[in-house]
Amino acid sequence: MPIIKDLNLLYTNGDSYFARHKVDARIGYRADLLKEFEALLGRKGRVLDVGCGRGEMLSAARSSGWDAQGVEPSREFAEFARQHYGVEVKNCTLQAAEYPDNHFDAVTLGAVIEHLYYPKQALLEINRILKPAGLLWADAPNEASLFNLMGNLYFRILGKDWVTHLFPTFPPYHVQGFTRKSFNLLLRNTGFHLERLRLFSVRVKFSHGNFREHIEYYGAKAVRKMADLVRMGSYMELIARKTQSSPEALR
Repeated sequence: MPIIKDLNLLYTNGDSYFARHKVDARIGYRADLLKEFEALLGRKGRVLDVGCGRGEMLSAARSSGWDAQGVEPSREFAEFARQHYGVEVKNCTLQAAEYPDNHFDAVTLGAVIEHLYYPKQALLEINRILKPAGLLWADAPNEASLFNLMGNLYFRILGKDWVTHLFPTFPPYHVQGFTRKSFNLLLRNTGFHLERLRLFSVRVKFSHGNFREHIEYYGAKAVRKMADLVRMGSYMELIARKTQSSPEALR
């Protein structure tokens, strides 16, 4: 897949891009996450949201008494965050922001890492700018989910060469895929220790007008419920703690 040099070609038309986002719910969830950070750190502090989008996390952090900063490569999204929430956002990539060493108490990486061509370099940079014992929160689709496994089996039964994990098939693409094992390995190799991992299923919309679509619809619902029981949900989120400054991160 070719590498996009100008991310503004992908991240435009925010009203369409964020159409399915429930803003109040997102801000509320981020506020709860910040409480968890505070409990783990024993204090409030300085938080960076990488790929901050329209700034919901920054709004929640500022309202909760945190020093909140964001970095966002989309000019449109960064400007919306500044104008709508009055938050501080650098309009560039994480590496180009050139934050100081040991600067942040926590860094969040929501719906970002699966879009990165070089995720290890991103985590090494986050390691560098985090204070000792600082926290990283990230989420990503789970490529080893029960939904993916059953979906791929179903396609083979139908005789189709389709797979469920090549998603989305339109920009902005997912260019990386992670499982619990691979994500944990990436964390260990970049100086982090996994504090907690949660796997959960997300609702997938299916049309169900004819008989076969009904079977697919109710089959997907059943797989989603079973996945949560066996901890093979289609999405995962984690909190990791910086345990060491990787030599690579300090170069």
